[in-house]
Amino acid sequence: HALSEASFGSTSNVFAYDGDHEAWVDRKLNVIGSGFMHNRYFADMMNVHVYQLFNDTPLSKQPRVVADMGCGDGTLLKTIYLYVQSQTLRGQNLEEYPLTMCGVDFNHDSLKETGTTLTAAGVPHGLMIGDIGDPVPMQAELESKFGVVRDDVLHVRSFLDHDRPFISPTKHANAMVQRALDTSSDAVYVSNSGGGVVVTPSEAFFSLVEHFERWAACLGTHGLLVLEVSSLDVVSTRRYMREATSMHFDSVQAHSGQMLMPATHFSLGAATNGLLPTESLLTYPKDSG
Repeated sequence: HALSEASFGSTSNVFAYDGDHEAWVDRKLNVIGSGFMHNRYFADMMNVHVYQLFNDTPLSKQPRVVADMGCGDGTLLKTIYLYVQSQTLRGQNLEEYPLTMCGVDFNHDSLKETGTTLTAAGVPHGLMIGDIGDPVPMQAELESKFGVVRDDVLHVRSFLDHDRPFISPTKHANAMVQRALDTSSDAVYVSNSGGGVVVTPSEAFFSLVEHFERWAACLGTHGLLVLEVSSLDVVSTRRYMREATSMHFDSVQAHSGQMLMPATHFSLGAATNGLLPTESLLTYPKDSG
């Protein structure tokens, strides 16, 4: 019934909030399922980025804390720690240079699952409430809680930026860029703050720019290690219907008020705030870089 109502009826009857929580999501099942599905991408992240970072010297300059915003069930944090422990130079020196994993989430059920996952794996950790849309207070609490500064922290997250609370851009938009975005993009956005208000592609983009501006103020020398999913334009979706899940995934995300961006727009929004990709950028499909 819910699928029929979401597709052909009133989406607001399905995609509603119970307080601050998404009533249409079984959060515990969601975080467990997501963690399982993301293992392929986590493995690539380990072998490319985590390997390089935690084999770099001097060890004293490596991260002391890894913070995962939107930690889900803790799978990414567990994967990083166990990989560092077994596959890197830092892992051979954890007694002298300990590493702490910090799970950050807006949802208490997710934090509970993360605590269970990390405790069972013997991973040193802490847990914090945090909002991806408001990272400055989170960063201040993190530094106080662990006795670190920005340059001691590596921020990571997986497939979360598109699910951030939509915050309308506050700065005056460049009119030429605004027109170009609104005329060239076939993406559809609806505010997830309620009311079913349509958001233009340019509003979604400039909101992303200000989102990364807030995050840039929190990042140190180790930056942000992020996995993210991108929307696919209609022409490409039709062409690759058999290979891609975009027809289904992009539709569901749009119905539920999530802000999937084309890959180029996502990268540009980050770059506008000085957050540039490394040379070892991972792309999927592997030949799409």
